[in-house]
Amino acid sequence: MQMDIGDNAILEGTLLSLLLVVDNKGCAKWSVLIGMARLDGGKLCLDFGSNKPLFEIFPEWYGHIKKVPAHVKSILRGAEYYLPLIVGDMPENDKGFYTDIDLKWSSRSA
Repeated sequence: MQMDIGDNAILEGTLLSLLLVVDNKGCAKWSVLIGMARLDGGKLCLDFGSNKPLFEIFPEWYGHIKKVPAHVKSILRGAEYYLPLIVGDMPENDKGFYTDIDLKWSSRSA
């Protein structure tokens, strides 16, 4: 399912997973974060709750938001939609934000 800026309203209040993938010397590692999709000042964001900062989903990513297929719903922690993102190394000078939203690579990630 391709999303565009006009579709943001249908995401409001739904569970959305970030599927974060990193290529670590040919071995893919992944992590799943789940949050509630919220519109904040016209921006699409993920709300992770517990007084954590909102995570903005940039407009250039909207086209990558997909409906979760039934056979992977448990992997994506019950989310209705997911956004796969390929990520690089965590920036040394900006780890505070990522720590605040509990982003860490699990030893169980594969």
